[in-house]
Amino acid sequence: MKMLQAIISSPKIIELKQVEVPRPKDGEVLIKMKCNAVCGSEFSAFLGHATANPYYLGIAKYPYGPFGHEGTGEIVELGQGVNGFHIGDRIAGMDIGSYAGYCIVPVESMIKIPDGITYQEASLVTTVGETYWVINELLKINSEDTVFISGMGSTGLLLLEQARNAGVKKIICADLNEYRIKLAKELGSTLSVNPAGEDVQAVVKSLADNGVSVSIDTTGVEQSIVNAVKAAAKFAKVGLFGRPIKPIKDFMIEDLFHNMLTVYGAKCRPEVYDVKYAKKAIELIGKKKIHSDKIISHEFTLEKIQEAFESAAIKKEGIKVLVKCSD
Repeated sequence: MKMLQAIISSPKIIELKQVEVPRPKDGEVLIKMKCNAVCGSEFSAFLGHATANPYYLGIAKYPYGPFGHEGTGEIVELGQGVNGFHIGDRIAGMDIGSYAGYCIVPVESMIKIPDGITYQEASLVTTVGETYWVINELLKINSEDTVFISGMGSTGLLLLEQARNAGVKKIICADLNEYRIKLAKELGSTLSVNPAGEDVQAVVKSLADNGVSVSIDTTGVEQSIVNAVKAAAKFAKVGLFGRPIKPIKDFMIEDLFHNMLTVYGAKCRPEVYDVKYAKKAIELIGKKKIHSDKIISHEFTLEKIQEAFESAAIKKEGIKVLVKCSD
């Protein structure tokens, strides 16, 4: 039996290939894919910047794929030795190659989707799990902190929600897009600032005289990182969640020195993709602690995955873009 599978054949070009449906091995299941969330980590490969770490080296090789790793679907076949899962179970799982009609997922990389949560909502599990870990375990944010977040894409908005869930009362959010600033306000930012026309440091000081105790960049863009560092108070924590695609030339190392800042590289550790974080994420989604309806903005069919990536990576429309693989 054949299925469609997406690959990036060259920069900004995604092709759908007809390939054989794979068969599950021991400890694996075959998933009929329902929905995928487009991940910002896929943009560099799509745009032609890089397909290998570190991205700032610019190593790009094509064709790239199969790809996709934030998927949901239905189990249609079980491999040997699979326990606790059954054909027909709805699952959220993380494995490479989920922009396709079907995908193989190891049982240790997936969880069941509870009743009352849609495939679309569950496609946020990976990013919700990552942002939960960054706020609660890496940066160890608490209710006494003041927080600055630069970049209000899906990651920034989810960090905002996670900080609110952790009890933080004072959160400043920055973005160049007025629609995203509006969403940040709706999701609970205390103050929001557009760096294109406002003084970020003045806005920060209006809420926190000496700067914030935790400052996070989600973009990997030089000026955004500089803003995050300069927003930080003495002894503050700075979290770098965005992935730079080129070297940062104007990084203010002296600010780190004089203000005695602690900088955290917020690339999530492998253990963050343990199912315990997926379970925490699905719990937050189920309890409506995460406002999926505001995070998810666009949905395209698999046949229109090219349009999905153009919308997300080039036009930068909306927030979280989904690719629907089947009904």
